[in-house]
Parts: sequence; C-alpha cells; structure tokens
Amino acid sequence: MPECRKDVRLPHYDYRANGEYFVTVCTRLRWFLFGKIEDGSVIHTPLGRVVESEWNDLSRHYDHVVCDVSVVMPNHFHGIIILSRAEDTASYVATRRFGQIQAGSLSSVIRSFKAGVTRRARMELGIIEQVWQPNFYEHVIRNDEDLYNIRKYIQENPLKWELDAENPAHPPDS
Repeated sequence: MPECRKDVRLPHYDYRANGEYFVTVCTRLRWFLFGKIEDGSVIHTPLGRVVESEWNDLSRHYDHVVCDVSVVMPNHFHGIIILSRAEDTASYVATRRFGQIQAGSLSSVIRSFKAGVTRRARMELGIIEQVWQPNFYEHVIRNDEDLYNIRKYIQENPLKWELDAENPAHPPDS
C-alpha cells in the first residue's frame, strides 16, 4: 500500500505570491549523496556540485525567481528562494488545482529543481537511484528579522553539523 503523504503547505496561502521562502530538501532515506563536512566546510561530491549548479540556474529558467543564500549539506539542501513578479498574484490561488501543481508556484519551481538534479545525476553521473525525498519543507519568511536569522542559519549550518538533526551521528534529544 502506498505511503500517504500529508500536505505540509499552509492552507489558503498563495504559493505563487511574491515573497521569500526558506526551503529544505532532503535526500532519499537521508543518504549522504552530496558530500561530507570537514573542519566546518562542505566537501561536495560531483552530485553535490550538480545540486549547487541547478539551484544557481533556477533564475535563468524562471524570470520571477531569485536564489538567495543556500548550502548543500551531505544529505540535504537549504536555500532561500525569492518569487518576484512585476504584478503580484493578488487573489488566493491554490498551489494545487485538481491534483496538479500550479505553474509558477513555489512547488513547481522546487519540482523543477529536483527534476533537473535527478536528470543530470542520471545523464552525467550514471546515478540511477532516487535522489530525493518525495516532498520538501518550506517556511514563508515574514519579516527582515526572520530573513536575517534564516540566512545566518544557512551560512552557519556546516559549522554546526555535529548538532544537526539530519546528521545520523547526532544523538537524539533525550
């Protein structure tokens, strides 16, 4: 029986709206596919470099997308994505309509990012295993303080790898 996935998006929020979004995308089963941490720095695998490249290319594929700070960790990716159209979507538009992701939404951009990484992993690196978890985490950035704190978190993430919940060597909270 297929695993049921809970929709983690905010109900009644227009994910096509202009704004800043913090996203985290994890590898399938939290596998260490993207690199390792040594002395607080990320040493990327070829696949980790593909992830970084695909993220940086999103702005070329979407005229309403700006990629802010990001980090490719051994088994996950963090980034801030900015959606910015000349005209904002003023009314509520569902992220999904009849089961399909709406064009231009945060979900469609992240789906494209994940698909681009997977395609290049297969074509350039010969990786046939599934790279990504099925979903992704997002947080709508609400103000400048939130943006500052998230940027700092992303930039310091490799330095705090020993404490990261995504690090299997990190002991669970007691």
